[in-house]
Amino acid sequence: MTKVLIVDDELEVRQFLSRSLENCGYAIREARDGSEALACLATEHPDVVITDLLMPVMDGFELALRIRANPDHAATEVIFFTGRASPKQVQAMAETAGVTQVVTKPATINEVQEAVDAAVHRKHPATPAETPAPTAEEHRALLAQVSEAESGSQGIGRPRFESDHRFRVLFAHSLDAILLFTPDGRCLEANPAAVELLGYELDVLVNLTLWDLTPSENLRAAREFWRQFLAAGRIQGKYQLIHRDGSRRDVDLSAVANLDPGLHVTMWRPVDRS
Repeated sequence: MTKVLIVDDELEVRQFLSRSLENCGYAIREARDGSEALACLATEHPDVVITDLLMPVMDGFELALRIRANPDHAATEVIFFTGRASPKQVQAMAETAGVTQVVTKPATINEVQEAVDAAVHRKHPATPAETPAPTAEEHRALLAQVSEAESGSQGIGRPRFESDHRFRVLFAHSLDAILLFTPDGRCLEANPAAVELLGYELDVLVNLTLWDLTPSENLRAAREFWRQFLAAGRIQGKYQLIHRDGSRRDVDLSAVANLDPGLHVTMWRPVDRS
């Protein structure tokens, strides 16, 4: 049975990945940082390592470098699983560390599964990497660039949510679609479930408004619904959204206003028509 080692300092992320991949038939091992991961590599010999980049004790970049430099582990496939805000910096780190796949957070279960399936069928050369390792200064500089980009561009755009890992984990892995809106109905961020529900790429979706996602014949009622929501601070009810292909999606809406000033959290659950 193929073994997958999941390396992340956030318990919720490890649990999410573990449950998802176990359902695909993989044997799962977990580690909280790169140091624990190296110890697990020595005893468990996983086929694939999925690692976050920014972790205490030993980060994912150093972990990947050590894997590539060790003849016993050089053939192990490594996947970076990290924030979507810094593709240039992450790609530079991946190339330096001999990592061929980067999965960005938040990611769907299917995206993770596809990355692991591809890694299982692609074996890295079983020889230590010959690329010179970065100096300590270069290493720190790359990590600082990634950290700065992720903290400044998570898309949620509010310090409270960026610092609350429980919200971030819920946001990324909720089965309900979550959209964050400004008071005028402009979308600030959407989770993977919302992307799947509405059919838009994330970069497109976050440039739309609630009114772009509402059938034209429902706009007047929707604006009144939104006005009542802002006045009451929270609301629940039925709603209809437009999928990118023009079809309609009936949903149950739950929303809370001003979790941060001027930022409203909405959760949309598709109505089962069966």
